[in-house]
Amino acid sequence: MHFSFPKEQRLLNSMDFKYVLDQGCRLTTKTFVVFKVDNDLSFHRLGLIMSRKVGKAHVRNRLKRLIREYFRLYYSKNVIDSRFQDIIFIGKKALSEKLSLGEVQEELQKIYEIRHRNAHFALSNDPIVASTQAM
Repeated sequence: MHFSFPKEQRLLNSMDFKYVLDQGCRLTTKTFVVFKVDNDLSFHRLGLIMSRKVGKAHVRNRLKRLIREYFRLYYSKNVIDSRFQDIIFIGKKALSEKLSLGEVQEELQKIYEIRHRNAHFALSNDPIVASTQAM
């Protein structure tokens, strides 16, 4: 079993980040703001933005490790209608130092479910989906 997170699955340059932030739809949870946009690749790519408002370096690094772990184990394995996406997670300052992998998984599962609904249904009466379609 391969447990690495390859460089090709990461958003690394500023042009890629800018494109996703400008063109992507926005989803918000209590701990993250997420931007996502479809890409033409055969895999998902992940970008992480954690400002100092989130916490000290060890808090930000731990949170990034948890997100990468979730992405590597769960999110990147799920493909809807052969659509791969570039996804950016931005940490909110309301994050707790005690955030566990289970709590991160719960938050990110909500985002996956929203992504799944967007792919199969046009729920314009859903306020979260409607706000993402307005962008």
